[in-house]
Amino acid sequence: CDWSSDVCSSDLGFLYRPVRPNGAAIVYPHGGPTSFYGDEWDGHAQYLVDKGYAWLALNYRGSTSYGRDFERLNHGDWGVGDTRDCLAAADFLRSLDGVDGDRIGIFGASYGSYLALLSVTDDPEHRFRVAVCKYGDCDIRTSWAQGDREGVQDLERMMGTPSSNPAGYDAGSPFDRLANVQVPLLIAHGLRDERVHPKQSAQLVAELRRLGGRTFEYVTYPTEAHGLLRVEPQLHFYRRLERFLDWHLMSGRGQTPS
Repeated sequence: CDWSSDVCSSDLGFLYRPVRPNGAAIVYPHGGPTSFYGDEWDGHAQYLVDKGYAWLALNYRGSTSYGRDFERLNHGDWGVGDTRDCLAAADFLRSLDGVDGDRIGIFGASYGSYLALLSVTDDPEHRFRVAVCKYGDCDIRTSWAQGDREGVQDLERMMGTPSSNPAGYDAGSPFDRLANVQVPLLIAHGLRDERVHPKQSAQLVAELRRLGGRTFEYVTYPTEAHGLLRVEPQLHFYRRLERFLDWHLMSGRGQTPS
């Protein structure tokens, strides 16, 4: 299968297909970006697949395990080519039996959250009906000044500094283009996060409120850092995730319940 991308093909990800499909599907870009989604147990994916969701875990350009050249394809290009890979993944899902092309969502954490936001900000075809942004960036220019040392060094290694690569940082910052968002968002962040500062989600939410007319849910976890490790925050988030996806991808009502 061709994912209609200049890089992505059908071997760059893992597709989980339900026995009893409900018509909905999720694209899941991993975090990193220098990481990968491997052939291992994923309880969250299995739970949603058991409910009838198709799940496509995408190893977009910049992922490891496909060689050095592929890993470096997003150097200087955060949020542009790899976003196209996410959109191509949605097009691939649309071609499958058992998937309703109007009921595809995107969910990611950290860099995957960043790509989820870009995929509903920089897509004039509006492929995704919902996006879930879990402790991710909305503006890599401000994030460069907020993150911990390791995160900032990783960003500079791939993108340079904002002063040395202003065009790249602008292109890779969906914050400037949030007026394009037309779908519901679920936004979650741990308030002890040092890698991606919680100010990133706060900045995102403030702009959505300023723009008005946007549907979103915003939840923060005072005890959590970059990742939800404690039992109660995890249960709270994934219950909320399930409710959010079911409401917007299954009910067809298109608004957040009170």
